[in-house]
Amino acid sequence: MIHRKVRIGSHGDQENMFFERLRQILQSLVEAPHADPSAARYRLIGFEPEVRSSEIRQAVAMSLNDITNPDPAWDAMTVRESNIHEAYKIICIHSLQLMTIDDVNAVLQAGVDTAIDLFFGHWWKSEEEIHSREDADQEIVFFNSFADGLLLAILARRWEDVERISDWARQIDIASLCGVSPEIGSLYSVIASGIRNEPTERADQSRLLIAKQRTKKTKILLQAWDAVVAKDAELLAATMRESLIRFDKTVEKQGVGFAFPELIATPESVIYEIAQYNGMELPLLPDNLSPYLVTRQSLGLEETTAEA
Repeated sequence: MIHRKVRIGSHGDQENMFFERLRQILQSLVEAPHADPSAARYRLIGFEPEVRSSEIRQAVAMSLNDITNPDPAWDAMTVRESNIHEAYKIICIHSLQLMTIDDVNAVLQAGVDTAIDLFFGHWWKSEEEIHSREDADQEIVFFNSFADGLLLAILARRWEDVERISDWARQIDIASLCGVSPEIGSLYSVIASGIRNEPTERADQSRLLIAKQRTKKTKILLQAWDAVVAKDAELLAATMRESLIRFDKTVEKQGVGFAFPELIATPESVIYEIAQYNGMELPLLPDNLSPYLVTRQSLGLEETTAEA
């Protein structure tokens, strides 16, 4: 992540209050080891961490510290983008059962709060070179700030915030943001439009771009999304399974280090969770595929559904 130096006066009372609230939300987090490490979700996908459990605990502690005690040398936007990333990383660690976070919902809520503040807050008023909310939107360049924030909001079932984040994405060309391929950015453009059930010209163009791709990856994901829109459980099951099989074959499980979110199929998780929110019959996934999804079940926020 690019860190820009903060300018004098960029951290005001409002921002201090914001991070104090995060400290209060996160102060109760306590690490608790998984009861049966041999059955942990990360092992079901054939992943063995290259770092010790004590190092993972230390990484989580550092992530929490970054969220609650931001580096004063960072500017307001960088702090928020970093916080979203750190919250999502903790969520992924918990979902994979690399370690268990007591009150993981607190991390989830803090991540969503930060995303909403990034996209709609007034932090930009303390930045000398940003003169409007529109200028602030142009400064947000990392795709994961949007994609991770969207999934966190969906997982938190804060649907009004899901719609707000989708509205933000519909106003810009998210496929042009850093860290995303044009086809995945286009997929999210279609999803953002579909969440609001308000087709846009950009979403139509995104569909055309995906259709022109030689690879099937994004086409399958688009079919899965269309299955959610049509409430076609059979098509959703087929496309979700195919997409996760492809992910399993291509995901790099060596040299991951602490980049655990790379083991998560984020677009598939978004589609799956929206299907669940819409009351659809969910696909039954085998044990070697389901851990790639971050779901409310994998976070322990709802009862686990049956798996194939």
